[in-house]
Amino acid sequence: MSQQWERWKRWMLTPWFRFVLVPLCLAGLVVLAELLVFHGGQLSLPAAQRSEADAVLEPVRREDLTDQERGFTMTEEQKQQARQMEPSENLYRIRVDQGYTNKLAIHLKNEKKENGYVEYTIKYRKIGSSPTDGLAEIEAEALLELEQDYTYIGESVDLLLIEIADPNVEVVSATLDNRIDLNGRRMLCMYAAVLTAYLLVVCRRVIGRKLEIGYLIIGLAAGLTWVLCLPPVTSDLSWDDVIHYNNANTLSYGQNHIVYSEAEHLELVLAINGVFDTTEDQAAYVAWANEQSEDYSQHRESYRSWELSDIGYTTQSLGIWLGRVLGQPFSVQFMLGRMGNMLLFVGVCYLAIKMAVRFKAVMATIALFPTVMCMAGAYAYDPTVIAFSLLGCSLFIAEMSRPDKRMDWKRGALMLAAFCIASFPKAVYIPMILLLLFLPKTKFADRRAHISFKVGVGLIFIIMMSSFVVPVFFVKGGGDVRGGNGVNTEAQLKFILSNPVAYAKVLVKSVLNVLDSFVINDTRMLLPYLSRGLTEQSPTYLLGTLNLISTGLMFYVLFTDKHKEKGTKELKGSTKWWMLVAVGGIVVLIWTALYLSFTPVAHDKIAGVQGRYYIPLLLLAAAILSPRHIKNETNPVRYNGLVLGLNALILFGCIWIYQITNFWL
Repeated sequence: MSQQWERWKRWMLTPWFRFVLVPLCLAGLVVLAELLVFHGGQLSLPAAQRSEADAVLEPVRREDLTDQERGFTMTEEQKQQARQMEPSENLYRIRVDQGYTNKLAIHLKNEKKENGYVEYTIKYRKIGSSPTDGLAEIEAEALLELEQDYTYIGESVDLLLIEIADPNVEVVSATLDNRIDLNGRRMLCMYAAVLTAYLLVVCRRVIGRKLEIGYLIIGLAAGLTWVLCLPPVTSDLSWDDVIHYNNANTLSYGQNHIVYSEAEHLELVLAINGVFDTTEDQAAYVAWANEQSEDYSQHRESYRSWELSDIGYTTQSLGIWLGRVLGQPFSVQFMLGRMGNMLLFVGVCYLAIKMAVRFKAVMATIALFPTVMCMAGAYAYDPTVIAFSLLGCSLFIAEMSRPDKRMDWKRGALMLAAFCIASFPKAVYIPMILLLLFLPKTKFADRRAHISFKVGVGLIFIIMMSSFVVPVFFVKGGGDVRGGNGVNTEAQLKFILSNPVAYAKVLVKSVLNVLDSFVINDTRMLLPYLSRGLTEQSPTYLLGTLNLISTGLMFYVLFTDKHKEKGTKELKGSTKWWMLVAVGGIVVLIWTALYLSFTPVAHDKIAGVQGRYYIPLLLLAAAILSPRHIKNETNPVRYNGLVLGLNALILFGCIWIYQITNFWL
């Protein structure tokens, strides 16, 4: 028996068992969980009822509803008066005799033939509810171009009531959908989560030595899941997503003159938000958008020239271009652009963590912030800024932690390139380049190499700052219209120059007033932003818990990430002071840039600054604030496993709340 057990143990330790058979078994368990947990209501029905069934649609007027259906009581006089008036909405009643209803599909007819959205309400009565109980209610909206809309019910009901606010929009038919359709996105999220957890356990010893491997597992699994679980054709989910998609898409053509398809026009100009809460609606919208991508009849044109700041869109543009060259539909091109952004971000962050000699847990936590992953999975240049900032700061800290080891010229060039690339999309981060001036002369082969390097760094800094600052002095008017009518960059600059003390007070007051919010309460730094609000089915009560865990984890790694490579020394106090100066300079530039471009002239508060703008500075902040007197003697296997496990929990929790329960019911 013992010999048989030993053979089993050896077999279970083989790569074939651990990395092929077990993942396949996990996939089977995910499918089983999908059936039992999420399709239990349909499985409780007789087999004949697990299908689509036409509902009997009964048009009614509000005065003819029961008091329970109406939600209030009407006198006979009020009913008579109402019958003499034209109704301001269309109402329909559906009596359900089969009990459980998974989804309700309505098919629409628009009398005015107008496009856009129509809002409607679905009320339903649960079986077994008291006659005095009101009806449960779901707010929904339908895109009229699709002429249909699905709504998730997921309850045993005996009555449905449809209220459409627009009297010109009719419901011509309705369907009760109880089909057992396995939800691919939901299963992908579950499988990615359990597979990640499994790999973190199996590879724990390797991850204990090389945390970057654990980061790569989570980054790829969660990152690809994030991209694939976003609505396929929607550019209005992350910060300024529409603008960034516009820039990436136009650059993908590689020429100044661009002719857009109708689908591109809808995303770029109209920003039609193809955001729905069911798989059927998402599929219908994708099919419609792909049809529009073949339409060039309107011959919409655009002109755009390449700018240095566009380096943040490189991989996004390449993804779109690749999809177009391969003849893929519009939805695939759109997804490949997002995928390019995510892969670049994860790849650069992996390199930054791999090349680091300390603060690896801090870097992994920053790179796995749900907010950061949200931007990396959308259209944005922020992931480029964050990733290359991490890389540059990682290399700088590594060099300063080994002051007696000569710097390889390739690492020096990579460090400088990383800071430059991080600064091109957002010039406010240019001061990070100045950190390179404080590399000790022991890092260079001789005095000539030392002077040449620092002169080159200084010249690059001056050129880049000039390109950022000088145009401000020549701008006429200008400013972001979203900041309000009083925004005027030219007038604001004159105010700052003529009232430097007054502006200094505004700056200090604004920074201090929101500092605690950015660190603790501002979900814009830690948790993702999605422009569409969460649905009623989303477990929003978990967001507070996730934010608390994320905040606690951030502070935990800040004070406990003490593991470092042999031969490294603590950063000198002078080095930390110069890092603090760089961080302070960047903070001032961030707030001043928003005061110039987003705040009404002479206003006493600076508007538009968000916590996410501080993310590229967090590694420097960690190096500055890391206490010397705290020691961490925890086994690296346990420590790295805890940090990465909590990061994975937070990230997959956000994917589930913000995406699966919001878009893929």
